[in-house]
Amino acid sequence: MKKRYTIGILQSGITDTFTKGFCKGVKIAEKELDVNYVVLPCKYLDRDLSGMVDIQYEYQYNTLFSSVSKANIDAVIVSAGSIGCHTTPDRVKELLAQYEGMPIVLVAGRIDDYVCLNYDNRKGVREGLEYLIRQMKVKNICMVGGPDGNADARERKQEFFETLGAYGLLKSPLSYVEGDMTPSSRYACEMLLATNPDVEAVFCVNDDTALAMYEVARRRGREPGRDLKIFGYDNTIAGSKEIPSLSTVDADPALLGYRSMQMITDMLDGKPVSSEVVPANFILRNSFGEVSGPGEQIDPGFLDETRVDRYFDEAFSGYKEIEAWDERGLRNVFRNLVEEIIRETKADVLGKEHERIEILVDDLFDSDIMKYADTNDLVNYMIHLYTTLLSMVSDGDRRERIYRTLLDMYHRIILVNDKNTTAGQRKTEADLNGLKLFVRESQRFKRGSDQCFAELLSGMRWVGVRDAFLYILETPIRNYGGDFSWPKSVLLKAVMINGDARVVPESQQYKLMRNIFSNEYVSGSNQQQILIPVFCDMVVYGLLLCDLSDVFFDSGEFFVNQVGSAVRMISLLKENETIQSKLEDSLYALREHNVELKNISKKDAMTNVFNRRGFMEEAEKLLAYNREERKRTMVAYADMNNLKIVNDRFGHEAGDYAIKTIARMLSDSLDPTAVVGRMGGDEFSFVTATDGRSADEIAQDLKNRFYVFNLSSDKPYNVDISIGCIELSPDDGLHLEEAIGQADARLYAAKKTKGNVLKEEVGTS
Repeated sequence: MKKRYTIGILQSGITDTFTKGFCKGVKIAEKELDVNYVVLPCKYLDRDLSGMVDIQYEYQYNTLFSSVSKANIDAVIVSAGSIGCHTTPDRVKELLAQYEGMPIVLVAGRIDDYVCLNYDNRKGVREGLEYLIRQMKVKNICMVGGPDGNADARERKQEFFETLGAYGLLKSPLSYVEGDMTPSSRYACEMLLATNPDVEAVFCVNDDTALAMYEVARRRGREPGRDLKIFGYDNTIAGSKEIPSLSTVDADPALLGYRSMQMITDMLDGKPVSSEVVPANFILRNSFGEVSGPGEQIDPGFLDETRVDRYFDEAFSGYKEIEAWDERGLRNVFRNLVEEIIRETKADVLGKEHERIEILVDDLFDSDIMKYADTNDLVNYMIHLYTTLLSMVSDGDRRERIYRTLLDMYHRIILVNDKNTTAGQRKTEADLNGLKLFVRESQRFKRGSDQCFAELLSGMRWVGVRDAFLYILETPIRNYGGDFSWPKSVLLKAVMINGDARVVPESQQYKLMRNIFSNEYVSGSNQQQILIPVFCDMVVYGLLLCDLSDVFFDSGEFFVNQVGSAVRMISLLKENETIQSKLEDSLYALREHNVELKNISKKDAMTNVFNRRGFMEEAEKLLAYNREERKRTMVAYADMNNLKIVNDRFGHEAGDYAIKTIARMLSDSLDPTAVVGRMGGDEFSFVTATDGRSADEIAQDLKNRFYVFNLSSDKPYNVDISIGCIELSPDDGLHLEEAIGQADARLYAAKKTKGNVLKEEVGTS
């Protein structure tokens, strides 16, 4: 039985347009070739992230480069142009050297001695530029490009300069600005328009950049298509659905994905494979101005049956992504529909052609063909078809039938689009809700056990993941962006198979890195997976291998960050539990040797009443108890009158005696359930149930007790206190800290009436 190959696909991301399209082509090829594949979003090699706070830890994705080798993967497809766009070809060669001995196909990049698959980056660009120059008489054309390290960007830039040079239209070096080939190229678009205020047309290195140019141009008061002609490269669905629709070069990343899988499989089978170039043709759309409509000149060759396929590709640009395995043959349905309409128009005698037309219209629009349509191009095609057919006939009935047929198609387009829009909104809402539920589930951990890892995987079902495998490092690694190597082994902590998540027994967790894609848990056929690094900031915790769900193409980086944060939380909880366990062991040992340790830690050593920490803890309990029992509570703050005079005149021993006396008298005078604490120095606080008396009555009773004490005391000074207090009802929601604060404020007023400290001053002997 032939071995089922596992192909590693190294990409520069996962949410970008190129990777999405590329992976669609890979998926189609996988069905035909019967292979497994793993996508590794390795990001960019040697990218300078300084100053990029929002993506400062993006380099952690680079750890994936060393996660694959010929020990665990049969072959690799590398998007060398994207991955290496921020570095040198020599550095890319250095990276590729670690895969020596494995079949390798490079995509969108050219390096000697490697099999490469590239777009024809010249023909389509040249066609678009020449259309602007020859047909539209445009003189001032500029370009927003990409990093020179990207082979595609470099070749498109070369063609731009060579074509404009051939027509003598190179204005100045400022006509070219380098972007980064992402929607973040807005800054480059701003710079280009600011330095070229009279520019008539802009070629953008890809559709993402072109759509950024739309936004920037509008912000500067220039409407794309009317005030500024724009064309891109890639023919993305987003570009085709933009208003006005984006002129572009039909470079289909799905075709690169599909063909690269065929090439790498042929290499594994020992077949000869050489580098290839994929054709790319210019597509004219309304970003050059209105390019079609009912008033345009009739093209006598428009109804040529050999051109119907071209019209289909333009109107349904997204269909080719699924055509290879679409058994419905929608291209043929469209072709037959157009041919029947033309045949009915040309027929001398009207027959049953119209019945067949109605059936074909139903077959076409009852399918999901509009999911792949460029509505603007399709409607323009229908208008062109309508005007061309009307020019051929004069018979009123025949013209009426043509009108009704095309009108029916137009109505069907509107209805299907409305239905698709509603379905798309529902899917978006469902995806967002799934993400919210996943986030919720990944934040509920209370312990740091391995079961939490299984719960994390279980939450991934909300985002369409059914199979997942979480590998955790025995010891997390701090990675600061230098060379990174995975250890020889990792721990497979948890798995989810067909939606059933469970912990891997500890005795089976140890796995060699060479077995992360194939072991007793990770096995079976039809595997389309993604491998992502599990990290939080600069700490790497492990790897997650799981289904390549649609969530990764829309919210992949958010998902990665959430997984990393969850694993970090589990790790911290586990670390805390370990520390807590050690602490409990230590406390138990201390309790065994000194059962009074806890009480000592709460008591004031001098007075034996509670210290501040002990008082706050016990007073909170008493306050809560009194409220529950519907009792009124007195909260008081007191301090000794004139402690400084006692210390200065009679020494600190006398002051200590006075403080101890206050603590003893408060404890003895108040209810046995009262809580008394020394808050520091000569300051005390106490909390007690009033038991039918008012707080002021209790305070006065205490003052009286100190008065009686001083009468019988042989000390030459009075031991006396000032008291500030408040009384709380059971329904009073005041916090203890707030109550003490209010009592302290009242103490300040009470001290204004304090008595004399020395007995001779009042005649006391």
